[in-house]
Amino acid sequence: MSSSESAELICELQSEGYKLTKLRQTVIDIFTRSQQPLLLEELGRYLKTHAIKMHRASLYRELAFLEKKKIIVPVLLEDGKLRYEFADRSHHHHAVCVKCNKIEDVELKDDTEHLERLVKTKNNFEIIRHTLEFFGICGECKKV
Repeated sequence: MSSSESAELICELQSEGYKLTKLRQTVIDIFTRSQQPLLLEELGRYLKTHAIKMHRASLYRELAFLEKKKIIVPVLLEDGKLRYEFADRSHHHHAVCVKCNKIEDVELKDDTEHLERLVKTKNNFEIIRHTLEFFGICGECKKV
């Protein structure tokens, strides 16, 4: 997402009557530019580099607000650590490096649709949502 699209999203919130604090604007900008899900600690470090001072509780409230507005979505991986990523992306899965913790998006639309149909038919099961993550060693870590 470009910075102009981020600005557009911020304008939409403002037109709905929501406050646009420096924290809110910066968090939205960070998520729209991030290529991978972010931990709370990573988000805090980004905010520090932007000289944004905030209490941890303020950040939690901001994340809850953005999740409620469907701007970000939670991502829970095998390590049990909650991450968040920008919601306005196509459905995707993740490949996680177990050495450096790099997370990459993986597109498997056709394959997962086939698997969902199979589960629905074979097990008479109505699927609401699914997750699928791959864990291994990324190309950079394999070189070392």
